[in-house]
Amino acid sequence: MRWPRAATGSAAATSACRACPAGTEFRPGSAVSLYLRPEDRVVGAAVQDDPLQCAGTVRHIEFLGGNCLAEIDVDGLGGQPLQLQYSLNQMDEFGVREGTRVRFALRADRLRVFAAGTAA
Repeated sequence: MRWPRAATGSAAATSACRACPAGTEFRPGSAVSLYLRPEDRVVGAAVQDDPLQCAGTVRHIEFLGGNCLAEIDVDGLGGQPLQLQYSLNQMDEFGVREGTRVRFALRADRLRVFAAGTAA
């Protein structure tokens, strides 16, 4: 993916920079790799003003008891799917179904960002 641009043309919100290894800076548009766990996302009303908000289409859902893993084609990731975890209640509350569009935000405090092609 490409490191996002803020409205001013600078790198994304400062909170996202905590996700970078110490001393690492990315120019807007730089190729990066993101690493996060499926539960490291924000859903619901809190997403609306989050600078790390994303949207995508649910491709597949794997039911795992009280939780589900939703495979999502995220806008702007060039076909790289992302797996997000939802509880059964969240699935119902937010209308998460195969083929539907979902909005979520990445948790900056749990996200890790590396230059594309480097090992984590």
